[in-house]
Amino acid sequence: MNVDALSVVARARAYLGRQIFPQGMCLNFVWRMVGSINSVPSKQGTLTTALSAWNSSDYKHHGDRNPPVGALCYFGSSPTRTDRNKHAGDVTIWDGSALICTDASGATVGRMSIAARERQTQRPYLGWTEDLGGHRLQFARVITAGAVAAAIKAVPTSNGDNMIQLMIVGGPANGTVLDLAPGYMHHSGNTAEADITRNVISNPDERHNVGWEDFKRVALGHGIDRQFTDAGEAGFVKKIDGAPWGGLWSEERAIHQRLTGIENSLKALAPAPSTPAK
Repeated sequence: MNVDALSVVARARAYLGRQIFPQGMCLNFVWRMVGSINSVPSKQGTLTTALSAWNSSDYKHHGDRNPPVGALCYFGSSPTRTDRNKHAGDVTIWDGSALICTDASGATVGRMSIAARERQTQRPYLGWTEDLGGHRLQFARVITAGAVAAAIKAVPTSNGDNMIQLMIVGGPANGTVLDLAPGYMHHSGNTAEADITRNVISNPDERHNVGWEDFKRVALGHGIDRQFTDAGEAGFVKKIDGAPWGGLWSEERAIHQRLTGIENSLKALAPAPSTPAK
């Protein structure tokens, strides 16, 4: 069974900033993000620790620090720790620019670099895999910036069936209205401006009022690039006010958007399939 790696990342992003597992439950978290699917018969019993999952993988990329989005990144036995989990290893999810970890801070799901994770866990980086429990991850195509631009031209700039509308309540961004779809965010102005164009805004009666923290969670869950939220609420307002009626584009839109136009435009750019590790 193939698993969409981008869906794995989207699920994991929805948990950023939350405490859902105690520390030491990295493999359980990753397994759930992959879809909680049972291992194939030949791999049953191999998901006892992160290190055992790495050892049982058929598609390893040893030491590669440039994994694709959605890759499962592993760390080995600790040469310095003395606790009972020193040989358990660690597994995380690569979201395109950082690792999503179950315990980036305490027991809170967060993001960090590969080097930072090595320092935090006192474990060496092993590399990344394309599979878990015998199930392959299906990665997005590797494409050039020009190919992305050409593909996006074939895609409508809005889609009422897939978009939701949020209004931020309270704080510096109070009244800001945004439309979100997977990998795409459009600033529709403030509430007064949005009322003027109510007839052309997708799902005008489905507006959800959210605070800033909830907005960040929803945006990240839709694959919106963190550049729009990492600057904080005041920084976000300054950025969108530079072009209040424009579309705010995430670089990940071409990856997350599953419209036919993108799929057809990029079909010829698929990389060669990997071969099993020997």
